[in-house]
Amino acid sequence: MAGPTPVAGLLGRDRELAEVGALLGPARLVTLTGPAGVGKSSLAAALAAGGRWAARVTVDLLEAEGPDAARELITRAAARLASDGPCLLVLDHCDLVLGAAARYAEELLPGFCILATAREGLGVGRSEEHTSELQ
Repeated sequence: MAGPTPVAGLLGRDRELAEVGALLGPARLVTLTGPAGVGKSSLAAALAAGGRWAARVTVDLLEAEGPDAARELITRAAARLASDGPCLLVLDHCDLVLGAAARYAEELLPGFCILATAREGLGVGRSEEHTSELQ
């Protein structure tokens, strides 16, 4: 379930770190979107590594072999986030299980702040999901 190792000082991503960092918290779901290889996972790892989270867990959905496996991975990760402070659940590589990731994220929204990575938004209620496209 471990995501990519955070990169110290993501080269050229200071603006994105600041913008998405400001969204996380007030927005319960933020999805980093963009083409493969643009740095979504690295940016998510850097944001998760920030000291503002009492607890954080990353789920790499490339490990999921379908919707049921995605649900199990997400459920196990969410169970590890019991904390009195702000919690972040990172759903990395949502592309192959986009529909399932969206459903399970929506179920968890009241309890956690969720940062997802995918080539497109999850499509969870327009008022609840904020997307930030990387180029």
